[in-house]
Amino acid sequence: MVRFDYMIHDLIDGQSYYITLITSLWNPHIHDIITEFQRIANGYNDPK
Repeated sequence: MVRFDYMIHDLIDGQSYYITLITSLWNPHIHDIITEFQRIANGYNDPK
């Protein structure tokens, strides 16, 4: 198993939130999962 921790900052309320992805190293889609997790985390403050 592997764990990826991120902290995201909400620009509206000024709060920080911690998010974690836990997945198996043997998952055949691990690269896509990590890439998508990072994309979503980095786009948290994008207009909805």
